[in-house]
Amino acid sequence: MDALRSRTNELTALREEERRLQASLAKARQDLIGSNPGDLVFNKETTARIDYMSNLGLAIREYARNNLDRFPASFEEAAAYLPDQVRNETNFTPAQFEIVFHDNMFGSYEKYAHPKRALLIRERQPWKDADGKWMKVYEAINGRRWTVSLPYDDFEAWEEQRIVPPESPNE
Repeated sequence: MDALRSRTNELTALREEERRLQASLAKARQDLIGSNPGDLVFNKETTARIDYMSNLGLAIREYARNNLDRFPASFEEAAAYLPDQVRNETNFTPAQFEIVFHDNMFGSYEKYAHPKRALLIRERQPWKDADGKWMKVYEAINGRRWTVSLPYDDFEAWEEQRIVPPESPNE
């Protein structure tokens, strides 16, 4: 009887340990991938950043359409495609963002498991939202946008899963 009671207590402890580990794993996943955009409060600041980045994305896509489907190496190359209103009436500059995909519009990203997640543009520096969390905005090659919120200012793990490294000249 004591052996059975001991095993029952052991089983209860193991179940509690599993519950704690599952909760810890769920939190780690959330930290790694960031919040879902639907969970975020979009204030004027967040919306303005997304809108500005969206205009940058449109400009570099238009540049690519007019340049053999190649994305520009910098925003300066695509400046002619950025509307004057966006260029002159905003608190943001292209220098706050970075083009992270440097291949053909229909290029090498297709060979990856999740090409629609491949990033085209990222915000260079994270910033704190009203809740004190760190934020960055991103745009994928297909035009999808993400606002990622983390409790810390290191977005490297999230970005690493979504940035297609440039191909070496030997490939």
